[in-house]
Amino acid sequence: MIRHHATTTSTSTSPPTPSTTVGPSPPPPDDTVLTDLRTLALIRRVLCTHSPPTRALDELLPALTSSAETDVELYALVAIVARDYVFSWYAALSNDSAFGLEVVALIAHLTRGVEERVRKLDLEGLLLDEVPAVVEAHVADYRRAVERKDTALAPQMDLAEIFRSYQPHPAFANGAESERQYLQLLSNGLLAVLLPNEDLDSDCERSLLREILASLVFGGMLDKLSEPFMLYEIITTLVRKLQPDLAPLDPPSVVTSRRSSVKPGAVRIETPPPGPPSPPPAPPGGLERTFTIVASAVSTIYSVLASLHHLLLNPLPPRPPKRRTLIRSALPTCLSTLLNFRSLQPWLPSAIRLLTKPFESRNTFLGTLLDDLLISKLTPHLTSPQILIDILRSARATLFPGNMPAPPRKYPSEKEKKRIRTVAEYTLLAAFPEVVTKVWWGAREKKDMARLVGKHWLDPFADKDVNKVLIVRLLDLIVGRLLPELLVSGGVKLRGVRSGDGDSPSEESPEESPEEGGKEEKLLRGEKRLHGGKVLVVRA
Repeated sequence: MIRHHATTTSTSTSPPTPSTTVGPSPPPPDDTVLTDLRTLALIRRVLCTHSPPTRALDELLPALTSSAETDVELYALVAIVARDYVFSWYAALSNDSAFGLEVVALIAHLTRGVEERVRKLDLEGLLLDEVPAVVEAHVADYRRAVERKDTALAPQMDLAEIFRSYQPHPAFANGAESERQYLQLLSNGLLAVLLPNEDLDSDCERSLLREILASLVFGGMLDKLSEPFMLYEIITTLVRKLQPDLAPLDPPSVVTSRRSSVKPGAVRIETPPPGPPSPPPAPPGGLERTFTIVASAVSTIYSVLASLHHLLLNPLPPRPPKRRTLIRSALPTCLSTLLNFRSLQPWLPSAIRLLTKPFESRNTFLGTLLDDLLISKLTPHLTSPQILIDILRSARATLFPGNMPAPPRKYPSEKEKKRIRTVAEYTLLAAFPEVVTKVWWGAREKKDMARLVGKHWLDPFADKDVNKVLIVRLLDLIVGRLLPELLVSGGVKLRGVRSGDGDSPSEESPEESPEEGGKEEKLLRGEKRLHGGKVLVVRA
């Protein structure tokens, strides 16, 4: 709270002495402080309109999560959405301020319920084993579909149809209608588990929320994230986040042309004219290079030994008995499949598996020690709340720059799509040391190596219809782990149980009539898929 103190003025006419001379003004606050102040002002202005400004926000608004910083970012998103998409039309109907409080209370109930389920979730198994298994299956089946396309085995089938024969899913059984019904039933199941009983019994509220989730949230996410250029941009952003000191891209570079046939401000790819050759940098001396290598090796060995010493003194809690070690989880196999080791370097997967043979089981001391070491390095990154805070902050800055709705993005042209893919190719190529790329791709020009990077590493994400299957399977997996009730029963049955009506639905509606119940059983039946030596059950 900022307190205002009274100030007094002196009536003396004597000149100020050096001790009373006004000093230099304090430095202005940095951008982070100003951004936080604007965010708090936005939340208070939208969600706490009739509350006194002297009260703290934590006294006015319920906690959404156990982290205060996460609550601020969530409430900032809620305030923007409520201001622009809810209160804007509700103000024309009523000036009752209780509506805003009810919206906030409902959101707080939902977020606390989700957080409680996330705490019980096995994040290690989900992010390091199950999600990589789904991605690996996508990449492997895509390459099989490409090999079978235009052959005698599939003469009249396009790539998406061949791929769906490898990964059938009820959401794509009958085109767009099946996709719409699947998203509605999935949203209905989420609401049946997460909504409070009094809100669940309201037909109007439940139908409105179901349509918002199915059409705006899940439908919009499925349509946008399945675009190849969106996935290429995500890959580029992730690589640059992991390697912030990545060198700038080499030609072809992104430039803005003023004197050309392209419209002003248009972005295109062109190769700038070569400049005068610069003298090559002097190579480091042998002694300097040797010292750098030895220093790096000593630093790495010291870090590993310090971590091992800490693990020996403070061992990790025992892991589930059926849990595979990290080096035998789906994560290394997924990376091997993504990088196409079997085609580019066939000897490498077998060599790695042979070298890691002594560490593949936790029944040995070496296996347990290495697995604990890897888990201790990865777990802090998986469970850090700062990751969620950064995601929410980036989402708000992207969707609502300046806390205002962003103008709709113009769908990129074919040239712009090629530019985005080229940027992703060169970014991936620059992420590896030059020695590795020369051994990997041979003595080729950089543009040829970038083209091979796109062919082997980016092509599995180049088809929108195929990417939709990947997004839906990841959605299935995450929702099924967060809400395991939906792996057993549909939303209609769960709502009937919560309402005290047994297994029968509480109402007859166009979406939930007995006929639609048959559709639910048809669309959301358990789908078993044998993959990686285990059966994955996917239900909405």
